[in-house]
Amino acid sequence: MKEYCKSRPSFGLAYFYFDFNEIEKQKVSAFVSSLLAQLCSLTVGVPELLVDLYKDCQSGQQKLATSELKATLSKIVKEFEEVFFVVDALDECPKTCEQEELLAVIAEIKSWSPSKLHLLVTSRLEPDIEEALSPLLTSSAIPIQGFHIDLDIRLHVADQLASDPKLKRWPEDVKMEIENALVEGAGGM
Repeated sequence: MKEYCKSRPSFGLAYFYFDFNEIEKQKVSAFVSSLLAQLCSLTVGVPELLVDLYKDCQSGQQKLATSELKATLSKIVKEFEEVFFVVDALDECPKTCEQEELLAVIAEIKSWSPSKLHLLVTSRLEPDIEEALSPLLTSSAIPIQGFHIDLDIRLHVADQLASDPKLKRWPEDVKMEIENALVEGAGGM
């Protein structure tokens, strides 16, 4: 996706990874700010819109409201021919009002310009996330959990246990126990 967009200067790509270990990265304002900053970094010079926003918040002394960030992001998206947003590990955003707001923001973003805006969202299968995002789908959801993924994980772990110089000397029963524990612990991820 990076290469595809890099070869097309009128295309924008921004991504965000929700990290359970970083509280700041679980906030909707951080999500919108990051997408905005990434798109702005792809433009030539600093967009006048951003300069005005900076002045409005006393040269960065005040934080912008999420609504102001969304409005600005919406305007910046219009500057591109196509925009791709990748939102990874959505389920890492805690099940609080923050996740509810985030799901609403994603739905709002999708409504801005459906023909030029493309979203790729990854998440563990969570009923509330599925319920919120299902109406936004333009193609079938692609499950990344299940038997086939477990099989891929098992094959990878078995290969590592068989090829690593230190691990391949371990007894077969120990390697099997490690393989089973890692596959079960991975939970399809």
